[in-house]
Amino acid sequence: MHFKKALQLILIFLIFPFAFSFSLVTNTIENLEFLSKQYNDYRIFYNLGQLYWQTNNIGRAVLNIKKAALLKPSDRNITRDLNELRIIAGISPVFFETTPIEKAVLFPFSIFDINTSYIFGLTFFIIGSILLTFAFLQIYVIRKRIQKIFAFFFLVIGLVYIVSSMVRYSILFNDKSAVVGNLSTLYENYTSDSMSIGEVKEGTECVVKKDEEKFLLIQTIDGKEGWINRTNIEYLWK
Repeated sequence: MHFKKALQLILIFLIFPFAFSFSLVTNTIENLEFLSKQYNDYRIFYNLGQLYWQTNNIGRAVLNIKKAALLKPSDRNITRDLNELRIIAGISPVFFETTPIEKAVLFPFSIFDINTSYIFGLTFFIIGSILLTFAFLQIYVIRKRIQKIFAFFFLVIGLVYIVSSMVRYSILFNDKSAVVGNLSTLYENYTSDSMSIGEVKEGTECVVKKDEEKFLLIQTIDGKEGWINRTNIEYLWK
């Protein structure tokens, strides 16, 4: 009798911590999901993605960590985790790793978030406009030639950052960007008797190209294209 009671107590102490920790994670996920609907904050999405990763929900882990990476491209930890998840999803590094030349070209535009980049560009453009206006009015705060050079320099840099911010915004909040939520079959067409052309793992990033009732035509990050049941797709920003 005492042995049976002791065994029950041992089982309770062994199982309870796991059940309790899982409950905490679930509650935290619920809280962060609520916050993610209110704010586009990369920290919320990153922490939410980490928690989904811990519960082995790779689809929603990629979904949220990709949002964080788009909002904060300069964060190396977020980029590293997203790339690790891509490998888990079966995507070859060839399709997402940038070359040294690409890194050098993109660095000036990825060092700031979109809002900061836009403000930076707007500030430079205003300074350039003021210097150029002064030059036309023959008001020189520095040497005439140098003032004109600085005016054009600030105008060009300002325009580049403003335009790049707009482009990044359109890419960031692309309403066609999505993630495959579960291991899914790709079909040749959207009809019920269509032939299977392969599978895509959960967490695979994709773009939705067409919408036909129960099916969506997608193109994955590694170039695969086919029709998939819409219930297996989660949009980034919808």
